[in-house]
Amino acid sequence: MTLTNTQLNELKNDLLSMRKNLKEQDSAEQAVENDPDELNVADNHLADSAGAFVDRQQQIAESSLNEEQLTQVNEALERISDGSYGICVDTGKEIPFERLKAIPYTKRTVKAENSYRRQQNQTATAADDNTSKLLKPSGQMEDSRNRTLERIEKEHNTIERADDPSRFNEEPNDQTKW
Repeated sequence: MTLTNTQLNELKNDLLSMRKNLKEQDSAEQAVENDPDELNVADNHLADSAGAFVDRQQQIAESSLNEEQLTQVNEALERISDGSYGICVDTGKEIPFERLKAIPYTKRTVKAENSYRRQQNQTATAADDNTSKLLKPSGQMEDSRNRTLERIEKEHNTIERADDPSRFNEEPNDQTKW
C-alpha cells in the first residue's frame, strides 16, 4: 500500500514540527552553555561542583541524542523530496503508515530494524570480545604475586615455603651441626 498524498503531507508536517522542536531545544541548550553564571563554579562547594558536572554530562548526552535525531529527521525530509520516503533502505519493502506515524524518521521496516540492531550488537560484542582478550588472559584470574612466587619456585627450586612441613623433617648436614 503506497502512502497517499494526505498521509505523506501529514508525515512531512510531523517531521517539520520535530525539526523545529529539536532546533529550539538546541538553541536553549546553547544559551545555557553560554551563560557566564553557569560557568563560574569557583565559589561553589565541592558537592555543588560535582552536581554541576553531572548535570553538564547529562546535557552533553541529551544534546548528542538531539543532534542524532535531527540528522535522522533531515534525512527523512530528503527522502520525501527524492521520492524514496516510506521504502525500507535494506529490503526495499514499503514501511507501514502506522510505523511511519509512530517514528516518522524511520528508514527500515520493523523486521529490518531488528535485524540491523542484532547485527550492530554482534559487531559491538565481537569488538568487546577482542578487546577483553587483549586485556586479560583466559582462565581464572589470580593474584599476580602468587603467580610470580610459584613461577620462581618452579624455575629455581630454591625457595622454601614456610608452610611446607617437609622442610622440618630433614636431617641437618654435617656442616650445620654444632
